[in-house]
Amino acid sequence: MRFERTVMAGIGVCQRFTTAKGQRAAVISHVNGQRDLVVYHPKDPDTALHTLVLARSEA
Repeated sequence: MRFERTVMAGIGVCQRFTTAKGQRAAVISHVNGQRDLVVYHPKDPDTALHTLVLARSEA
């Protein structure tokens, strides 16, 4: 798996990764503790298909 880490000023950190099958996803860790799991469109890695907002206990 390949990971990319990007600091987003005032928001938190985005950690994007690509699975072995080529699916792109990311975990966004907000400064307030919220975590979002984002799944990207397979043909356009800049378009989010789904975003799941996770509670602290789920993250």
